[in-house]
Amino acid sequence: MKTAKLGSFDTEVFYVNKSDKSRQGPYTLNSKFGGTLISGFYSAGQKDSVWIYYQQRQIESKRYYKKGVRTGTWEFYKKGELDWTYNFDSSKATFFLPEDTPRNNERYVAYMDGNSNWVHFPPEKHALLINSDYLLVLQSNLRYPEEAQNKNQQGIVRIAVVVDQQGNQEIFDVGVSSGFPSLDAEALRVMKLTHLEFIPAENKGIKVKSIVLMDVNFRLESN
Repeated sequence: MKTAKLGSFDTEVFYVNKSDKSRQGPYTLNSKFGGTLISGFYSAGQKDSVWIYYQQRQIESKRYYKKGVRTGTWEFYKKGELDWTYNFDSSKATFFLPEDTPRNNERYVAYMDGNSNWVHFPPEKHALLINSDYLLVLQSNLRYPEEAQNKNQQGIVRIAVVVDQQGNQEIFDVGVSSGFPSLDAEALRVMKLTHLEFIPAENKGIKVKSIVLMDVNFRLESN
């Protein structure tokens, strides 16, 4: 068994093969505040079986792999309730809780049509974020700019992410400013460290490039 402390002092616990040093067997990522963030299983260095992700000690998602390949039906939860699922074998999403349409209209702001023009309106099926790992990157790397702290500057930066037709992130930019350049710059810096994965947006049955806004919140504890 090996343990490794990450930059935020969260701790990984995993096993390795003596022969090739690849990861093999159970894996956990434990929070420095207590509790498990991720639990899963490795086979010959690849994700295998079920991987469970947690937020605030509740299950955020269950994801299934077979020798590193996504498979089966992934489950995504909201406050402990099953929110939606995605079946990688049939490429079908199923929703169980009502979608927050007003919030979606603010978050999924545009898509590219067949003539490569941006349509500033949500697509018929918006992109679906399928990994929450970026939250760990934010937790480990986000730094509150000293200048902003001294001036009591707070706010939300909305980073615009261009998602291609395969669900991969393409471009990051500040979509909606917090009103404070140092906060905008720090949010953009950290989001560029993340690796976001999406089910791509669709319009009229065709996968399309789209823009998704991701929030980075800066708040001073004294307030």
